Amino acid sequence: MNIDSIINEFFKDIVVCNYKVFGNGHINDTYLLNIVYKSNGIKDSFILQRINHIVFKDPLIIMKNIRIISDHIRIKLEKNNEIDIDRKSLNIIKTIDNQDIYIDENNNYWRVFLYIKDSETIEFTNSKEKLFAIASAYGKFLTQLSDLEPNSVTQTIPNFHNIKIRFEEFKLALSQNKYNRKANISDEIKFLKLNKYEFNDLEEKILKDFFPIRVTHNDTKTNNVLLDSQTGKGLCVVDLDTIMPGYSIFDFGDLVRSAIRNAPESEKDLSKIYIDLEIFTAITKGFLSETRNILTQNEIDNLVSGSIVITMMIGMRFLTDYLNGDKYFKTSYNEQNLDRCRVQFKLINSMQENKDKMKEIVKKL
Repeated sequence: MNIDSIINEFFKDIVVCNYKVFGNGHINDTYLLNIVYKSNGIKDSFILQRINHIVFKDPLIIMKNIRIISDHIRIKLEKNNEIDIDRKSLNIIKTIDNQDIYIDENNNYWRVFLYIKDSETIEFTNSKEKLFAIASAYGKFLTQLSDLEPNSVTQTIPNFHNIKIRFEEFKLALSQNKYNRKANISDEIKFLKLNKYEFNDLEEKILKDFFPIRVTHNDTKTNNVLLDSQTGKGLCVVDLDTIMPGYSIFDFGDLVRSAIRNAPESEKDLSKIYIDLEIFTAITKGFLSETRNILTQNEIDNLVSGSIVITMMIGMRFLTDYLNGDKYFKTSYNEQNLDRCRVQFKLINSMQENKDKMKEIVKKL
């Protein structure tokens, strides 16, 4: 894989270009490019990504979705006479052949975005101010897309948040036991059996159309929002590969899951994993500050249930990937997906213990 040749498919008037690996995502390969243009000496920075086409089966659809979303948001920003629009929405850089994506000779899919300067992402923080800003950014993003027909974007990963399908995938991996890891997860199997009622309750509501289908992000981790490095305010929601029709309660819940665990995702000391109700309050306040006028009462009433179920679903996905030999999520050691799963399940215990308090916080806000 020759990065320089890939860069030349997007830029033809450059005299200097250096690049380095950027970020710590589990799925795609990402590079930060620093470029100097030959004609005028102007310096600029960009994000180059190779889309993981094992995970995302049709990268062309992904880029079509991102183009639809980005154009929709940019039009709204322009109508509101917002400044710094290039810092508040993704700016896709076309190839020299005027395409949103480049496919190399090895069928790798590449894309480039303008780098949003003076911004930062937060992997993990206890700052209530920053978490309020992140939650507000996701809430604003959901509101900006609330008038976009859900069917205008295509599912990039079918059944991504389908409770029943995810459980079936886990049971299949368990029965196949390809890597002889089943013996290591007896406690996790017991946990899922005891808590499957959480799945059943919410799945029944989804089947009865309790919640409107919206255009949702579906991967609302804390580090998928860019914050202004000077003001700390939310700038832009990024990592839009999982944009598709979905449910607001899962977008809210995934943010809660990723933000309130008080320790890294692979923490081995589970005594460090518990819900911080002050942090939950900051997240809820930020999210509702932007969405209170678009959410239905059923959505608001089930924000806490959505948080528990999405945490269980993602914990189960870590466990399924562990059984399947760590094919989906990048790992740096053999037991990492199992450790990730255990963190999620411990977090669920803490959520269940504080469920009434969490609901009361939502109600007050």
